Amino acid sequence: MKPNLTVYKSSAGSGKTFTLSINYIAICLSNKSKDYFKRILAITFTNKAANEMKDRILGYLKNISEKTIDQYILDELRLRTGLNEEEIFEKASIIHSKMIHNYSDLSIMTIDKFNYQIVRSFSRDFGISNNFEVELDIEKIIEPAVKELLNKIDHEGGFLTRNFMSFLFYKLKSKKSTDLVSEIENFTKQVLKEKSYISFPKKVDNDFFIELQNKIKVSTEESKKKLRQLNKKSSQYLQQNNITIDYLLKRPKIFNFFDSMMLDDNIWLQKNNIRIENRVTSGEIFSSVGKKIFDSSKRVSISKQLQIYYNEYKHCIKKLNTDVILNENIFLMKFINDILSFVERYCEKSNVQHISNFNKLINKIIVNQPSAFIYEKIGKRYKNFLIDEFQDTSVLQWQNLLPLIVDSVDDNQSLIVGDAKQSIYRWRSSDVNQFIDLPKLTDMKSVSMSQEWENKLKSQYKMIFLENNFRSKKNIIKFNNDFFEKIKQSCGFEIIKSIYKNLHQKDSFAETGGYVNIELLDNNDFDNSICNKVSLEVNDLVSKNLSSYKDIAILCNSNKDIQRIANHLVSKNIPIISDEGLLLARCKQVKFIINFIKNIQLSDSFTRFLVLNYLFGNELNNHDLKALSISEESFEKRVISSYPNYDKTQFLRYSIYEIVEKIVLVFNLENDAYVHHFKNFALNYQNKYSSNLESFIKFWEENNHKEKIQSPSDINAVNLLTIHKSKGLSFKNVIIPFNWDKNLNRKFIYANDFNYKSEILSLILNYSSSLKDSLFSEIYEKEIELNFMDNINKLYVAMTRAVDRLYIYSKKPSKSQLENKFEHLQKGYLNSFLCAQEFKYPFVFGEKDFTSIEKKMSNLSIKISTNNNFRNWEDLLNFKFTENDKKIIDKKDWGTIFHLALSKISSIDLISKVINDLLVQGVCSKSESIKLEKQINEFLSHDEIRSYFFNTFEVINEKEILLRDGRSFIPDKVIIKDDEVLIIDFKTGVKKDDHVKKIQEYADIYSLMGYRNIKTKLIYIKNYIVDEQ
Repeated sequence: MKPNLTVYKSSAGSGKTFTLSINYIAICLSNKSKDYFKRILAITFTNKAANEMKDRILGYLKNISEKTIDQYILDELRLRTGLNEEEIFEKASIIHSKMIHNYSDLSIMTIDKFNYQIVRSFSRDFGISNNFEVELDIEKIIEPAVKELLNKIDHEGGFLTRNFMSFLFYKLKSKKSTDLVSEIENFTKQVLKEKSYISFPKKVDNDFFIELQNKIKVSTEESKKKLRQLNKKSSQYLQQNNITIDYLLKRPKIFNFFDSMMLDDNIWLQKNNIRIENRVTSGEIFSSVGKKIFDSSKRVSISKQLQIYYNEYKHCIKKLNTDVILNENIFLMKFINDILSFVERYCEKSNVQHISNFNKLINKIIVNQPSAFIYEKIGKRYKNFLIDEFQDTSVLQWQNLLPLIVDSVDDNQSLIVGDAKQSIYRWRSSDVNQFIDLPKLTDMKSVSMSQEWENKLKSQYKMIFLENNFRSKKNIIKFNNDFFEKIKQSCGFEIIKSIYKNLHQKDSFAETGGYVNIELLDNNDFDNSICNKVSLEVNDLVSKNLSSYKDIAILCNSNKDIQRIANHLVSKNIPIISDEGLLLARCKQVKFIINFIKNIQLSDSFTRFLVLNYLFGNELNNHDLKALSISEESFEKRVISSYPNYDKTQFLRYSIYEIVEKIVLVFNLENDAYVHHFKNFALNYQNKYSSNLESFIKFWEENNHKEKIQSPSDINAVNLLTIHKSKGLSFKNVIIPFNWDKNLNRKFIYANDFNYKSEILSLILNYSSSLKDSLFSEIYEKEIELNFMDNINKLYVAMTRAVDRLYIYSKKPSKSQLENKFEHLQKGYLNSFLCAQEFKYPFVFGEKDFTSIEKKMSNLSIKISTNNNFRNWEDLLNFKFTENDKKIIDKKDWGTIFHLALSKISSIDLISKVINDLLVQGVCSKSESIKLEKQINEFLSHDEIRSYFFNTFEVINEKEILLRDGRSFIPDKVIIKDDEVLIIDFKTGVKKDDHVKKIQEYADIYSLMGYRNIKTKLIYIKNYIVDEQ
């Protein structure tokens, strides 16, 4: 029996969307019902991907119905459906018409949209209003909730105020970020994520925290007492055995440690002294003098006893450090408890639900329900499921889909497509192990049906690897294969070995060429050096006509890096496009200006605090922390003391634009591109509406997510985006800058079901090395591995976006990093991965200036694909040459084989080589190859036809033209000489009217691409008829 669950494990550029689209169409064609597409659910993870799949499917069906589809797609559908060509043409036409007229029934959507449909259907079961609003931006829920909480602190006092003040004092003492509001908002986002939400208590009163704090205090004192007792024992042991400082190693200070250093706070609260631990564990603790004083048996005895003391010390230190960490994080736990109540209150009051909450709501009700119950509620029954980018699926999302998939998989086909190497959304609760472990189910202990589901998946499971890269040049493919193979072998992490197990991509269909350049720059003024390097390379590519601006992409690890690069490129008059890094709302100076205007318009304690926090930051002392409740008069005095030109009465007389100008001047703000554009925003508002401050603030808060620095040109400009946003895209030239050592992937980690003094806690902890020497060490070590995975996968995504050229500019490693390459590699910095390669830098692979067949790129985003669409028949169709397969090949008329040969011949001198290749590939037999060569030579003996096969001009054979709307066209042959274009289409059948229509479409497309002198020619091979248009 043929398995019904096919899992495609792919790599970058391997045709995932094509695979899903062809399978979708094949399922539709294979069913008797003409509107069977209503029973197929295709799940993607972005609206863009959903729209691309819809366009691709509709485009293919249209081309099939018009009999203009590429032959290899048609052959693929014949294999999958068992239908002949005429049957496919007829059914595709009907299905296409049905889809167009019933477009709303086309269930190709994001997982969030599907969840939304379920939540709407189950709203009464979930206990929420059936007319709730959906909020896509979680910040629009968190920000007002946090503001409401902080504004109540002054008025309510009590625990709320004490919790917040405790948090402030902790942040001041730890000398961490003083952007306290952002700290609270980020932490709130984290706790609302699925994984923590499952086990974090929603409602905990303050008595719980008081009791917990007391337990921590008692435990801390107990650990300190044990340390003092242990130190006393070890010191006495040294004295009783006449062990002096001269008898033990002084580097590290073995004697000092056991005599008195156990009581040193620096040993308690920092990582253990590794050198001491290594010496004590190995027993190599004696100096040369000690080795003479003590015989071997005495040395063994002393070593064993000191090991016992050290192990006791380590156990005690772990408990003590755990108490310290809990005491630090309890402030955050308190605040989370407070903020959860305010978030729930805001959602209830505003009748909104954030889209991320849907997975939690659904999981509570339907995960253990039969599928019939679910379908009855949503009013639809799906039989086939196609899931794209499965590696990005969260545990809850997979649990919620499983009841439906398991119910259908016995009788209907379902597909899952993914690439574990491109799993970069762990911060959104995705779990790559779900994909790696398939068909085994991961993290399903709470689901009663999990074993039954797993058995069902195993019985229907089939895995296929998509091995070919259709995106990049050969040198890029080879370099990436070798680069990540080296990382896999060197890193020491098992999860990386699992993810990159089937790393190697074939380049069977790739074009020759490709260029890689990697440089490591000195640490001195590193950021500016990187920016300068990037701008120089961009200018060099453009000035030498190797690229246009729009074919260059700079992929950054964070929005801060994008802002840094953006400011530099703008200063160099290089046009840029960015949807994320250039938002005005991300600029701290713009945030300050807005807060200051709020303070002018309606001063409140919270806004005054935000203003002081920006102006004085780390200078705030304990007294200043009371700024949250500072009076307006005290606030004025505090500002004037440092900024004597400040006078609030002046601001009250100004227009909005003048107020912004005055703020910049009085507080010495840098007048950069962000501030400049904000001034324009204020001026435009003032001219269009009014100078009312309250209305201006409201308008800003409603529109700040759209306001960004506009590039000088939205057509030909450098693409500037994060690696996350680049996923699914490709660019001819890719530049990856900086070192990724300033941006942790995770600022917080989970410690669910942590047993502390018989109290089961679910914690979110600040991610820091202090966790290593605590009872959280196992969680910390696991996070190091996952953090490494995040970075190596991001690098994989970034490097595989490149088609022609790849540049990496990073930081030259220090001497210690070079000496400890393994430890440095595990940090997951960009230069960590580069050091592991042992290249000689600067590293260059390939030629920068290679010849490309790709020509003019229009402003309408039309491009000529570099993929050869008439491919090796065995590789493309996965033929195993059964008797049935041979019949399929035998049915192909001679004209089709003749057409295939012509498509591969760009010049006359290639005739013999092309036919020999077809013979080797099994497309034709020896006798057929002789016949084929004879007929082609006879065909090309016609002078006019023969003239099209000389290499005195540029010839483009069978290259796909992709339009923005997803449609694709593949002329047989395009000949370009100067500005003249001749489009030739070979036909193996009889003359039809739609042939003229199709070749005219080709001409229209080349006209849009900027060509003016265009001719077309239809050549009917079968009868050797040449018709001019």
